[in-house]
Amino acid sequence: MNFFRLKNFSNKKTERLRGILIDLNIDIDNIFNPCYKKFNKNHYISFRANPKLKYESIESFLLILDEKYKIICCTNLSELYKNNYRIHKVNDPKLCVLNKLIFLTFNTGPNNNGNDIYLAEINKNFPQPKKCIYEKRMFMEKNWAFYNIKNKLMALYSLKPLVTLEAFSIERDKIIFKDISDQENNDTFSKDLSIGTDIQKINNKYFLIAHEKKFLNNKRIYFGRLVCLSLFENKFKIIKIYPHRYIHSYRSLFGIRKKRNLNLISCTYFSGFTYDKNKNSILLSYGVNDFYFSFASIPFDPKL
Repeated sequence: MNFFRLKNFSNKKTERLRGILIDLNIDIDNIFNPCYKKFNKNHYISFRANPKLKYESIESFLLILDEKYKIICCTNLSELYKNNYRIHKVNDPKLCVLNKLIFLTFNTGPNNNGNDIYLAEINKNFPQPKKCIYEKRMFMEKNWAFYNIKNKLMALYSLKPLVTLEAFSIERDKIIFKDISDQENNDTFSKDLSIGTDIQKINNKYFLIAHEKKFLNNKRIYFGRLVCLSLFENKFKIIKIYPHRYIHSYRSLFGIRKKRNLNLISCTYFSGFTYDKNKNSILLSYGVNDFYFSFASIPFDPKL
């Protein structure tokens, strides 16, 4: 396998972001699965962690920094959405920018009755998240990748099969989506890939980091894979899956003794993806084995 180790690809910015999270003076441990976005000069990082006073629980947080990386606020999203909107679980928070606004997407975690996907605008008022409804959705949902095309809200629902959704009804507390995918699935790329990060448009192509899942003795290992898509009539088609399998390090591949998921050997879990056109690089934010995190900046030529 063609592994690409991210541990050694740091720069001043990634080290700064990592240091800020490590030094956060709030009562939490085990920060993991961060998602970084820069928006209107401010820096936003969503992440998951264990509150020290409720150590068995995992909660989600949003850290906002000013342009000089000074902390503006750190909000416990789990408590905020529970207290204000009766959403009792906030899992896998990820950031995306849509129509010049910044949003958070999350799911409500494992549940015997199924779970929900939400899309929530992030501003000082933290307005009510909108439940995302799709009649053919799976019982348990994880990640959708939201994006805008000509002022239309769209979502990449899955990579296998390749399903594109379009919002046809947006209300105060919900968004109803319909499937606009072509009936012919893209069978050229049949790898077991699932959505990881949001979608980035780079030079009229679309990119995201997907998760590839491998099994060893019925237990899972997750890698990151860079996927390139084209768009025709608002519908995506996969045109390339890059050969590298992104991991934090060889050592991280073996996992750790303490596990949140007993069916997991190891995972490099990608939550954030941003492109710097001035440096021709991409900044990746990711979790390591559900107990740690890192950021990496790697060179990237969208023409390749």
